[in-house]
Amino acid sequence: MSIEPSKHPETYSELVVRSFKLYRHVLKSTFIFALLVSIVLFIPRLICVAIGKNVFLSPEGLNSQLFLFIAMYISTLWFLAAILWCINCIERKKHQNFIVDLKMAGKRILYILGAAVLIFFIGSFAGLFSYLLYIIFWEMDLYSYNHYLTGFLFFLVLLAEVGFSVCVTTLFYFYFPLIVIENDGIWLALKQSVLLVWKKIGRTLCLQLTPWLVYLITIIIIKMVFKVNLNVYFMPLDPSSSFFPTFLNIIVLALFIPWGSAMTLVQLRDLELRKTTALKRK
Repeated sequence: MSIEPSKHPETYSELVVRSFKLYRHVLKSTFIFALLVSIVLFIPRLICVAIGKNVFLSPEGLNSQLFLFIAMYISTLWFLAAILWCINCIERKKHQNFIVDLKMAGKRILYILGAAVLIFFIGSFAGLFSYLLYIIFWEMDLYSYNHYLTGFLFFLVLLAEVGFSVCVTTLFYFYFPLIVIENDGIWLALKQSVLLVWKKIGRTLCLQLTPWLVYLITIIIIKMVFKVNLNVYFMPLDPSSSFFPTFLNIIVLALFIPWGSAMTLVQLRDLELRKTTALKRK
């Protein structure tokens, strides 16, 4: 059974249903990549459980830890790119095999990393601006005059910082699939993503969060029904815990990653259709 792409813009519920149908269709082909992503993400937790303590809280071996996290980040992006490429090829009925998916993702990884670095620097402006405001508030000694006012100002700055970060992340969200499946360069992918998402930030955010809200609910249900110490975080607060909950979480996360990727591609197509429809009306 093939999933025919939509010919017109769809509602939220229609997109969720379409993404889930696509997810079921591609799960078998993408699960190995999703499992690899999940394993990579849980490496710190696996290390801590194996050793019996949280070694990542120690200042010793910071260089090794930094190298590990960089390697994890690159590997995660690579495998996620392979998932997107695989889903795209299955949609177009041109899918070949696991090795080809991995190679095609590898050809785009430098562009993905370059775009990710640019987004990081853009997002960092919010943190820098907030830090400067905090310094100004402190130097003005506002707390000594009215600590309620100071607390309120600090809260507003924090709220603005979070809001800006969420908006930037959402606006640039589709740079990843645009680079992977449409072969866009860094600047073009970032620009196209902003143009597609502009004035649709709330809708985009809601749709992209949907699979992960279901994932969170699933984790809570499993934890309550089976009394398993299952948690979302990747680094354990209690390193003495057993391996079983970690392995179970790896599997559960791996089952949801392809749905998140399918949702990304489904909404990307929908946003492109909306842009085309708007241009035709003009």
